[in-house]
Amino acid sequence: MLQDRQEKQHPCWLINGASHHALYINVEAEQAAREKVAGGIKAILADLASRAKNHMGDDFIQRIQHQVFEENNEYSALNQVLTLWSGNSARPWC
Repeated sequence: MLQDRQEKQHPCWLINGASHHALYINVEAEQAAREKVAGGIKAILADLASRAKNHMGDDFIQRIQHQVFEENNEYSALNQVLTLWSGNSARPWC
């Protein structure tokens, strides 16, 4: 019963990991930036890039993060990086 409820709420959580990517990052440390949004987003991007490379062997974020940040702003850079990263992947994202 619990699994059925979870599948309805979050169907992508329960899909076979062999066909999808999942990467966990903890952004609590970036909360220290508080009103310094740009610094916090840069730290999140750096952490995301590092973990993607170390845990998935994927350096795509490392290659694009600085350019994307410069071409966007601190409020849209993270979304843009994730959009580009998922578009570059051969596997679907949830």
